[in-house]
Amino acid sequence: MLFRSWKLILNKITWEINNAFHLDQWCLLFHLGQDRSPATSFHRFKRLLPPKDRFWADPHVLHRNGRYYIFFEELLYKDNKGFISLIELDEKGNATPARTVLERPYHLSFPFLFESGQELFMIPETHANRSIELYRCAQFPDQWTLAQTLIGGVNAVDTTVWQEGETYYLFTPLQRQEGSADHDELHIFFADKLTSSEWRPHPMNPVVRDVKTGRQAGKMFRLNDKLYRMAQDGSKHYGYCMHLLEIEKLSKTEFREKKVDTVLPQWAPDVIATHTYNHVGQLTVIDAMIRRRK
Repeated sequence: MLFRSWKLILNKITWEINNAFHLDQWCLLFHLGQDRSPATSFHRFKRLLPPKDRFWADPHVLHRNGRYYIFFEELLYKDNKGFISLIELDEKGNATPARTVLERPYHLSFPFLFESGQELFMIPETHANRSIELYRCAQFPDQWTLAQTLIGGVNAVDTTVWQEGETYYLFTPLQRQEGSADHDELHIFFADKLTSSEWRPHPMNPVVRDVKTGRQAGKMFRLNDKLYRMAQDGSKHYGYCMHLLEIEKLSKTEFREKKVDTVLPQWAPDVIATHTYNHVGQLTVIDAMIRRRK
């Protein structure tokens, strides 16, 4: 018992010394190339590092007019309230400085992007306002207006939408119970149009009840005629890693998926976690928590 006590004390001292000289910070990483597999070699990715007084996370991407647009959560540690920012990349990977494109009185993160017809929409995470909010792009890329509240009175995080035929499916992890910090139960709602205010719950809800796969980690996508989604695994700690899941069945009455791969934060010694993956055109972008010297 004495040995174990000393070991715990030494571990605590080591942790405090380490934290005195280092910070754990979310940053963005990107790669321009043909390979779009989520299990690609992330050590080749280039880093976009934020100033040390903030973090960048939850990247979502668009490709327009020969340029890539990375929308992401930016959070200053002193304020502890996220807002949505933008970095532009050219085809060679040259990046512009980050600039704010959407800020509200409450926390914003995970800026999911969805194109419908000629319009561009964003569903940022707005759980602090107990709602799922849809924003319309009034002027690309940096002017956004609230179009409507899709679902109110819910504590939802990391919402995404997928269109299958004439049906829109809204995937969102909901708070397990009032006051809980857990969002590991994935729910599906569906409607006949994106701007509906009457989203119907899927009869199998929650379709996933698992801390390893219940929370979204990016936009769903098709690859080789198969539908996939990325899920973040918080079993070890928040945002630890990601799993690639193939959706085998999606309808108004059925849902079935299977895990096919895992992305672990092991490609560099300073990487602690990774919890968002998105791809468009030649660009793949992820986020990672790194241990960085203060």
